[in-house]
Amino acid sequence: MGPAALSPTEESQFLALPGSPAYSPFRLDALQSSINILLTGASSAGKVTQIRSLYVHYANPASSPVARSTLAETTSAVRQDLEALLLDAGAESGPLARDAGTEVLRRVIRREKAGMEGKGLVLVYVSPRKGTISPWSSKATSIAHVCGLGKFVERIERGIVFGLEVEGEKIDVKAFADTLHDRMTQVWTIFPHHSSCDFNSIGVTRP
Repeated sequence: MGPAALSPTEESQFLALPGSPAYSPFRLDALQSSINILLTGASSAGKVTQIRSLYVHYANPASSPVARSTLAETTSAVRQDLEALLLDAGAESGPLARDAGTEVLRRVIRREKAGMEGKGLVLVYVSPRKGTISPWSSKATSIAHVCGLGKFVERIERGIVFGLEVEGEKIDVKAFADTLHDRMTQVWTIFPHHSSCDFNSIGVTRP
């Protein structure tokens, strides 16, 4: 397993919101081929039969209790405005937006029952290194504040969750982790489900 990027804790809770598909079908096919070549080279009997990817947005609520409770309420106008702001219109109209595998990842991020029972699904989370602020984060946070969300959102960061369906034996993610992330700026980790985590541990630095 790679450096801990998403460590469950009772402190510094953030709101994890599912975004749009991160990779195109063409890129996922190329990634799957590369991973299976690396697994074969590592003498693995396991094989990846499908990959899906989804952006995960980590919203750090402002310090007020009102901000936290408002963002936690899925039907609040503020929450819905934030979710709409973070979606990629192009990806949402693409072939993977309503794909069953993509929907499983959405349910995982929402901490819902994901329907993964009986499936050999490996979830790999990729996020910025601890203590860094990505260019995407700076821009997205600024846009959210301009759109009137500054009273509710302190900072936004983005990661990716990959869902790999596997057949055969268990696979060693370390054999192909470098195909999923940039080791200079990102870290990866594996969890059986998306849990409440320490906002600082995923690389989100407070302003």
